[in-house]
Amino acid sequence: MNLTKLAAAAVLVASAGAAFAAPQAVNPGGSLGTNPDGVSFVGLANGVSTFYFDLVEVATPGFTTSFDLSADFWSVFAPATINGITVTGGSFSDTVVPASGSALFTGLSAGSYSISFDSTGSFGSFVTGTVTATAITTPVPEAGSMALALAGLGVVGLVASRRRKV
Repeated sequence: MNLTKLAAAAVLVASAGAAFAAPQAVNPGGSLGTNPDGVSFVGLANGVSTFYFDLVEVATPGFTTSFDLSADFWSVFAPATINGITVTGGSFSDTVVPASGSALFTGLSAGSYSISFDSTGSFGSFVTGTVTATAITTPVPEAGSMALALAGLGVVGLVASRRRKV
């Protein structure tokens, strides 16, 4: 009789925990989506939890796009330590050992990436947090603008040269 109550309580606790985490957080091996903006994740605090995402450039004529990726994280249920956060994709690969609850990766270009959290913690601890990609657009000078600037410099040089002769 007591065993039945214990089993029922265990099932209830397990289903409540799954219902709490499932709707909002991406589990290890899952996708954070395209250009993640505050997407939540959850991973076990013993080992490496890896998540995948895509950065897609919004085509804007005359501008180039790069991305900054920030990860904010904290431990749940018991203390956990982040040993390193690694972002890889394309020709980009960087590992940060964070001193606080956040990490920043800059200069990412459009493409497919993975972010891995290497952590240690006591039994039952989790690492959770959010990942946000911020698009940075930079204007690119057009060829006509550069030609006009060079022509202007040429005229200024010509005028300066003529004034010296007089």
